[in-house]
Amino acid sequence: MADDPEEEFPPPQARLNFLGAGGIEQNLRLLLDENNLNNGWMLTGPDGIGKATLAFRIARAYLAPHELRDDKTLKFNNESQCFSLIAQNAHPDLILCERPFDDKGKQKTQIPVETIRKINAKMQLTAALSPRRVVIIDKADDLNINAANALLKLLEEPPAHVLLLLLCDAPGKTLPTLRSRCRRLGLLPVKEETIAAFLRDGDWCEPDEAMGLAKASNGRPGYALRLAVGDGGRAIALIDDFLAGVKERPLLHKVQNVLVRKENETLWRSFSNLLLQSLEQEIRKAGAFEKEGRKFTHASMDEMLRTYEDSRDLLDRGTALNADRGHMIALLGQYFQPLVRSHAG
Repeated sequence: MADDPEEEFPPPQARLNFLGAGGIEQNLRLLLDENNLNNGWMLTGPDGIGKATLAFRIARAYLAPHELRDDKTLKFNNESQCFSLIAQNAHPDLILCERPFDDKGKQKTQIPVETIRKINAKMQLTAALSPRRVVIIDKADDLNINAANALLKLLEEPPAHVLLLLLCDAPGKTLPTLRSRCRRLGLLPVKEETIAAFLRDGDWCEPDEAMGLAKASNGRPGYALRLAVGDGGRAIALIDDFLAGVKERPLLHKVQNVLVRKENETLWRSFSNLLLQSLEQEIRKAGAFEKEGRKFTHASMDEMLRTYEDSRDLLDRGTALNADRGHMIALLGQYFQPLVRSHAG
């Protein structure tokens, strides 16, 4: 594994690979070659599934199609000027729109209308390096109502040779008129084996951790990568100890002793998030009558839903009140007892 993975973790604009490729890129490439690419696209899917990575691949192909490496995909010449400028957020014909930061350096919760108005003003200028321009909105979920309406005007009357790419986690929360002006491209979960191989090949984690991280990612390669370079591997191991500790108290004490330490604040957050996510996956699989890979095959849906709701409420309230982590873990153990008892048969 890399000595300092955080420093080598590539941002979406600098990544060479896109795991969700397949037919998606072939279809986009055909539209691009036929000069039939819509002005507005909405790339949808959960956080970490690859929306931003794909958006930058589309942007590079649109701005410099002569730098594409084959005639079927969006693979790009990573030694070109276009790739280098986009990787450094310095391409003059690419505008990335995100939530701005306030005077104290804290990122705001929404994208304001002023940000979209600035984009509209830039669209009146002549492109610099390419006859085309690209705007990436990351994310459309973050637009406030006035910003969404301002963007709608741009989509209704787009300037010539301008491509707008809207990233969206929850399209149902965006304006219906905004959705109707875009062609939707939904990204699907990537196979666990593909994500695990990606993590191993890139040396992002220990080989024996790759599959566990892939399963925890729920088909999202970007999220798996964040887990790998963070505390994901340790958190997954602690969850296994926690579930075993519900029956064997010494293991539960071991988990408590690790997570109560002040220096393990980040690990605690990873543990909490992944514990809830793993239970969400169990509930979804149970609802779809899937048994493969489940931990609590004998637990009822009511038991799992009750455990999830109780655990989520406890973690939300406990975090807000800065409650003792050891006590929260003990309570979580009580909530999970019916599931572990059912699993034990």
